[in-house]
Amino acid sequence: MSVGITLLFIEKRAEAVRLCAALTEPFATGTVPGHEADLMKDYKLISERLRSALDELKECNKQLDSDKTIEPGDVRNGKQRVGTIVQEIARCAQDFAAQVRFFQAMNPKHAPASVPYLKAFEDTDRATRELIGEDTSPAEGEELAPAESEQAPPDADPMLM
Repeated sequence: MSVGITLLFIEKRAEAVRLCAALTEPFATGTVPGHEADLMKDYKLISERLRSALDELKECNKQLDSDKTIEPGDVRNGKQRVGTIVQEIARCAQDFAAQVRFFQAMNPKHAPASVPYLKAFEDTDRATRELIGEDTSPAEGEELAPAESEQAPPDADPMLM
């Protein structure tokens, strides 16, 4: 199944981007001195790789939908892997967007140079939401889980709970 191999490479690329966040963070936060131009080159490379991984993932997803020679179990497994990778790409994009925002706050003089990369990471995050489909997160102010309606039995000692 060539889709499986392609998904493996995309997974590894997403993991590599995740590791890059750990490498660039000290420079973005200013804990390690560095050159802003080098950091911007890193952001450019990372945003391009992340976006290309997402584009390849969309193609794999289309292939899983259209290829009738793939067994249903393999399609289901592939779809689950696609969902997992999309979530990983979304986390990477969110992490880097937060890192760029922090960099902008700490370096107002160099902030304009990082604006295109912030936009690229935010666009990638939005694209992952489009691929996932509808947002199932609770609306703002809505309870995450309903409160329990049953009370503890009257003879239960609250100190033992």
